[in-house]
Amino acid sequence: LEALRRLYPGAQALRDQQEEIRAATRDLRRQDEAGLKGLEGDLKAWREVTTTFVGNAARDLRTEVAAEAPGAGADAEAAANEVRAGRHELCVELPGTLASGALERLRRGLVTDLQRLAARAGKLERERQAAEKALAKPDAGTLAREQAAHRERVGAWRNVAEDFTTWR
Repeated sequence: LEALRRLYPGAQALRDQQEEIRAATRDLRRQDEAGLKGLEGDLKAWREVTTTFVGNAARDLRTEVAAEAPGAGADAEAAANEVRAGRHELCVELPGTLASGALERLRRGLVTDLQRLAARAGKLERERQAAEKALAKPDAGTLAREQAAHRERVGAWRNVAEDFTTWR
């Protein structure tokens, strides 16, 4: 519960549950047998609320993770595949004349940049898919790890999109 409170400080349900647990903990030593049985039922209910909260938070995060990849990553990978397959204008080597030497170096640089962009996009996509898979069976640790990774990937995707726009 404490880990979830750190992740979601504004969640009223977690705040209320924590207050209920604190109140029950203060009165724990004064409870008789019947009171302890009642607290067992409360404990089950608290676990259920926590499990529901984690499931809902994971569902929300999984939706955000699914939508984090911009089209530029796929475009970069598609262009790199076209170059590899020989269907892109950058795959044609220029003749080795003095006038076209500078253009050939530029062409090779563009191909290399495109390959790097495609590799970065591929890595981010694999990480995104792994995050979606990990969020299928969530717990507080998974939420903490994947929420931080999601924020990093969003920034990395933004960089890939900007770099691909610049490359294009």
